[in-house]
Amino acid sequence: MLFAIVVGVFHSYLLRSYIEGDGIPYLDIGDLVFQGRWEALVNGIWSPLYAIVQGLFLFLFKPSYQMESTIVHFANFSIYMLSFLAFDFFLSQFIVSYKKNNLHSIKDNSYLLSEETLTLIGYSLFIWSSMNMLHTSRITPDVFVTAFIYLAFGILLRINSGSLNLANFIMLGVVLGLGYFTKEVFFLMAFIFLFAGFVSVYKSKAGLLKMIVALFTFVVISSPLIIALSKEKGYFTFGETGKLNYHWYINPNPCNYIHRGFPGCKKLVHPVREIYDEPRLIEYSYPLPVTYPLIHDPSYWSEGTTPYFDIKGQIIALVKNIRELFKLFLYDQNVLIVLFLILFFLQERKVEFFREARRKWLLFIPAVIPVLIYLLVHLESRYIGAFLVVFWLVLFSSVKLKYFSNVKRVTSLLAVVLVFSLNIMSVFSKDLEENYQAAKDEIIDWQIAEKLEKAGIKKRDKVAIIGNYYDHLYWARLLKVQIIAEIFDEPVYEFWAASDHVKSQVFKTLKQYGIKTVVTEKIPSYASNAKWENINGTSYYFYKLQ
Repeated sequence: MLFAIVVGVFHSYLLRSYIEGDGIPYLDIGDLVFQGRWEALVNGIWSPLYAIVQGLFLFLFKPSYQMESTIVHFANFSIYMLSFLAFDFFLSQFIVSYKKNNLHSIKDNSYLLSEETLTLIGYSLFIWSSMNMLHTSRITPDVFVTAFIYLAFGILLRINSGSLNLANFIMLGVVLGLGYFTKEVFFLMAFIFLFAGFVSVYKSKAGLLKMIVALFTFVVISSPLIIALSKEKGYFTFGETGKLNYHWYINPNPCNYIHRGFPGCKKLVHPVREIYDEPRLIEYSYPLPVTYPLIHDPSYWSEGTTPYFDIKGQIIALVKNIRELFKLFLYDQNVLIVLFLILFFLQERKVEFFREARRKWLLFIPAVIPVLIYLLVHLESRYIGAFLVVFWLVLFSSVKLKYFSNVKRVTSLLAVVLVFSLNIMSVFSKDLEENYQAAKDEIIDWQIAEKLEKAGIKKRDKVAIIGNYYDHLYWARLLKVQIIAEIFDEPVYEFWAASDHVKSQVFKTLKQYGIKTVVTEKIPSYASNAKWENINGTSYYFYKLQ
């Protein structure tokens, strides 16, 4: 546990300034909830529970501009530790099951990995997965989701061991319901876990009745969010993320609701407004006071678009995702593969491995099916981190070697190499490699916010931006302003090359929508920066509309 804490603190500290674009909606929702705006929880894309936790931390600490990202990462670290405790519960149940199911190995003179070895491998897998696949620095609920995944696996193992206490079944329903509140896809995962639970107790009438209680508990907990989302959208839905991801990744001509002419879109219910033609300027006021409406709920802006089945797009996506999965195994998990294969080929009767793995179907099936679901649409390592941890534990715990004089020494040496390699990769992780420089760059966000505040920009003021820098808008979140208009892509160059008259007409149009300030990250060398004020020597400039 100490190593998990040290690695978590190490990453949280070094990446404390890193806030990506996807994290801003969660922080906005959390703020609104603690202002009494409960309607903010009903969002087609971003699930509510993670936002509530972030909102609670910000409400309790009330941080300054400089400290907000640190508190946000402290909340993430707390969630990471919660996930560790959930994994600890799962691993303890796994070891109990492992001991019980492998008593027969003593009789046939075979050797399986010791409980201590599996425990070390398990904890190392958890930390490695958290730092390299999930990325604890991301302001997204992925680590939070793993807590509920591990709890669900642990409760299933407890039920499968014969513990048919009603409390276990109620807790399974509660965990699955809260998992859905953490991420939409958990709604589908819940039925995979429930199916596994039903199969594990099918010989017991009492067990089957109690599994119905688990199902009922899950339905009761998840229903309020489903009802609220369905009421807002006007049709039954448990979330729009899956539908939109299918549309964006499978359909050959997906709806682009911010580009000219809205290519691929049919009948948009809430289209963005084109308020100036050349250069193209769009406006997107939103019912809630949020930082950047276009990412706050993409399902709002794309409402009216319908995904459709496309066999060619489906095949292309499937091939792409399979390649991504192979890449994850071959490049990111090569140590695991090599050491497992060594153990596997040391096994005299290979069929015994598959028999042992089959006995662990209760873990294997719920770990594999979600990965297959992601393969159909879109796969990223952060989606499947927890499932791969369980997958590898199943594989290593199924190795059954023929006993020989040095078998314990050989397996211990291989385990030491594996644990050492995983721990080194955890300290010098992909999370640090990919996001450390971005974290250093984003230290200027609080400086930008302070400068704009001193210039008279107030909370809830409306702001426009020139140039869409999706992952560089945290300054606006800190200042609590609302970006409601922008010029992006090719029209940015048109704007800077335009005459002073055209620019003045653009500014006049922005003023008509209540916009008080325009912010840009870069002004080209060929453009005049007259009346634009630089922000503390950074690449950012702002223009106050008089």
